[in-house]
Amino acid sequence: MYNSASSVANFIKIERDRDCNKLQDNLITALEEAEKNYQETNERSVIFVERFDRLLNPKFNSPENIASIKEYMSTADEDYHSTIVFFTPDGYIDNLDRGTIQPHRVGLKLHIPVKAEVCRLGETQQYKPQRNTHGLIIMYA
Repeated sequence: MYNSASSVANFIKIERDRDCNKLQDNLITALEEAEKNYQETNERSVIFVERFDRLLNPKFNSPENIASIKEYMSTADEDYHSTIVFFTPDGYIDNLDRGTIQPHRVGLKLHIPVKAEVCRLGETQQYKPQRNTHGLIIMYA
């Protein structure tokens, strides 16, 4: 886990892990850190979770754990003063538990096509993900 404080918000990154239980434990720890940070500094946290989609996929995670993740997604803003950010390849979105990406849990969804143009230092460049043929869905919970 990576944690970096700034003047506007606290940023917490949870590294990818194939073990859903460990990934879920890391998310709970990050949410608790976020709330502690809020109580001490009055600053919200942004939690970026790599491979969060594994937690929402019934093929990799149990229904009980998915239900628990849904609850954390629904309460992250109010109870933990944080925003969970994650992404998933476009083709994977159909594998996710449909209830987890409902509007009351995921407030914003951005679709980035494969050949999105990205501006950097005034130059337009083509962005081509290496392993993705459909684009990315970035979600804020």
